[in-house]
Amino acid sequence: AAPATTAPPTTTTAAPATTAPPTTTTLPPPNFEVPENFDAFSNQHQAAFRAAVDIEFTSLPDRAGMVAAVFAGDTLWTYALGEASATVPMTVGTPTLIYSTSKTIESAVILALVEEGHFQLTDSLESVLSAHPDYSLLDQTKINVAVTVHELLSMRSGIRPYLAGASDNPDLLWVVNKPSWKPTDTLGLIQEPWVEPGEYEYSDSNNYLLGMVAELHSGKDLSVLYRERFFNPLDIAAVLLPDEPVPEGTARPHGDLADFGGAGFGDMIEWDAIQYGYTPDVWHEQDARLAWATASIVSTPANIARWGYELYSSNGSAISEQSRSILLNSFEDELVSFGGQPHYYGYWIAKRSLQLEDGTSLPTIGHKGGGPGYVSQLLYSPDLDLSISILANQGMRYQGSCDNYDPLTCIAWAIFKAYAP
Repeated sequence: AAPATTAPPTTTTAAPATTAPPTTTTLPPPNFEVPENFDAFSNQHQAAFRAAVDIEFTSLPDRAGMVAAVFAGDTLWTYALGEASATVPMTVGTPTLIYSTSKTIESAVILALVEEGHFQLTDSLESVLSAHPDYSLLDQTKINVAVTVHELLSMRSGIRPYLAGASDNPDLLWVVNKPSWKPTDTLGLIQEPWVEPGEYEYSDSNNYLLGMVAELHSGKDLSVLYRERFFNPLDIAAVLLPDEPVPEGTARPHGDLADFGGAGFGDMIEWDAIQYGYTPDVWHEQDARLAWATASIVSTPANIARWGYELYSSNGSAISEQSRSILLNSFEDELVSFGGQPHYYGYWIAKRSLQLEDGTSLPTIGHKGGGPGYVSQLLYSPDLDLSISILANQGMRYQGSCDNYDPLTCIAWAIFKAYAP
């Protein structure tokens, strides 16, 4: 896709936003079991895909669980290794947090609302959010209400990350334990004043603000909006925390407990239970208040690989051709650091190329995620029309076996190599 440094023009007229709070709806829990109505890849491809996962998983110094899926229109492959918890093995149907890969769903919602005329990419935050009942709670020394929707989607708004310096912020515990939480509570954690927009800075504050915009203009909770717009029509199983309950059997987060006053590698929820008496639901609730619109989707690789295909492929149906064109042409003409590697970054979509066995370059697009106890990778190849999702229920500080990439990217790279003609 050609780089774009300015917001694409729109011809729609903005529709008035409702001032009513989002409609609260109780949603039924989805079925995370892998559907059986897809074709299988060849035995040769399946063996290569499995080997790619095995190599990276078995080489990890510490291991919990890992699940991968590959999707190509009507063909699906899934594979699971390790454990979801000390007593439950990881399966291809185990729900797992995808963290910042969640951003891909929110950007799709924003582009759909733009196409419908609710607002334009060039509109200011003030013009699209001032009708929200919580707008007055935003600290305008920290949140520049003159920034545009385009700048928020591009991570170039100049609004600083709300988790910057969070460990020293006395309000952090108040936010994660507040009896009645709302997104403006988390945005209130921003400590530094905004800077002039234009420079790239990965800031989750942008996602919270546009999540509020989406709820205002749709009149629905973000979780309901996701279900109605995407998950139900596409038959994709996923939930948004903390708006929805934690799915039963969700994989437990694992990591270095020394970061939290413990020792060794282990179950982070179990450690919190020992220290504070927290239940798994409390751990996820607190984590989700610091993630919500930016990083709080729970799903499986089978669902997320399909989501990536429906979003990015010209054969997909998640968004219109017009919105997909805007998304795939949203990359700025500047390499930035994303996940520790150089990428072109657009509307919550990252682009880079991986080299195939014959030396040719394979462009890939998608979004990774990572945080306490979980990592994810979603990559789609336009040339191969192939979507890959990999999730692990552990923090990942390790280098993979391929160049300087992380293990999940190494898996995806090996799969692309195996599938390429």
